[in-house]
Amino acid sequence: ASERRRPAVINRCRRWGAAVAGKMASRNLRLLLLGYLGVLSYHKVSGISIETDNKNVKAEEFKEAILSCKHRFSEGMSLRIEWKKIQSQGVSFVYYNNEFTGDLRGRAEMLNTGIRIRNVTRKDSGTYRCEISVKSEEGQHLGEATITLTVLDDLNVSGIIAAVVIVALVMALCGLGVFYAQKKGYFAKESSSQKKTNYQSTSEKDFKHTKSFVI
Repeated sequence: ASERRRPAVINRCRRWGAAVAGKMASRNLRLLLLGYLGVLSYHKVSGISIETDNKNVKAEEFKEAILSCKHRFSEGMSLRIEWKKIQSQGVSFVYYNNEFTGDLRGRAEMLNTGIRIRNVTRKDSGTYRCEISVKSEEGQHLGEATITLTVLDDLNVSGIIAAVVIVALVMALCGLGVFYAQKKGYFAKESSSQKKTNYQSTSEKDFKHTKSFVI
């Protein structure tokens, strides 16, 4: 009986071994395919140098501000450009998917990879980040630059200067008037007439006093 059972056990072991080997081969094949696909889809990511003309931009309120962002790639390369504003509440998009968003919509325009903001207000003050990515035969390249924009209060400098000039002209005319009056002797005549009046009143008082004494 034991001899009869032995071939059956051997066959079962063989079938089990074949099944395990088949599963392992299938698993190895899947791993090999995944590895091959990973190699095909691999892109090298490296940093690029992004420059700006001015990292600290200051602009008067209701004027324009230019935030520059420059790269050194040749024309015709596929660039992805994004501008973001960094605030305490978080990071928000300023320029995304080839269009401006938020408060800058309708009053900003692209200057190559930089931006020009018209009619700036104090709400525009903050830190902006330019992000550029480009794909080439060597892989994908990434770079960024940070610019701080400060919008100054509108002090109406021209109006202040005009007011100062007007006050200076008025003071100069008053001084010339006083000088002209002194030169013509108007103040001297007024002083002599006042002295004459005082002398006449004093004489009348003396005369009345003398008259009462005689009586």
